[in-house]
Amino acid sequence: MRKVILVCFALMSVGILSALQSANAAICTSGIYSGTTDDLTVSTACQIGSTNNDSQTQVNLDNMMGYGDWLFAEKWQNTDNNGPQPDEQNIDLEFFIDGDGISGDWSVVANIWSLYSDVMIILKGGASSVPPFYTGYLVDVGTVSGTYSSPFANPQTGGAKDVSHWSLYVRGTPTDVSEPAPIALLGLALLGFGLIRRYRS
Repeated sequence: MRKVILVCFALMSVGILSALQSANAAICTSGIYSGTTDDLTVSTACQIGSTNNDSQTQVNLDNMMGYGDWLFAEKWQNTDNNGPQPDEQNIDLEFFIDGDGISGDWSVVANIWSLYSDVMIILKGGASSVPPFYTGYLVDVGTVSGTYSSPFANPQTGGAKDVSHWSLYVRGTPTDVSEPAPIALLGLALLGFGLIRRYRS
């Protein structure tokens, strides 16, 4: 009986510790930064990374939007003289930027939501931007185009600072259905209590 109790306690402890892990990313309205989801339409969440530059590894280390399995798809670079230009491509999702470093439009392939369950667009500020970290926006499900405005400030002028680059990240499949951790923990606890009660009687 003691073994059953110890096993149940160990399983619940591991589950609780996993559930308590927090992302390294900060929410945009946390006081570090005054940006909102309005900086990229239509987005449902906004988070700031822990470094100046994004990469697939860094975005997953930062656990952006609570996930650690993002895939880098495409990137556009602000070239000052010629405006935004395609830069890198890992997955062709027809990511397109039309505008300048301060504001403009974005779009992706129309069937993106039949391929992935989550889409995130990251804006990275230029040198000496405030905040000095990349900023991610979780795109609202079903949205394939919208607008953006620079969330970065120029510390010298107080005005907006140009976006240095725009990156597209995707994750999951539309059929992914994961059991929430709290329900799994509750199930384990009930199983443990049931076993304890059975052995006591």
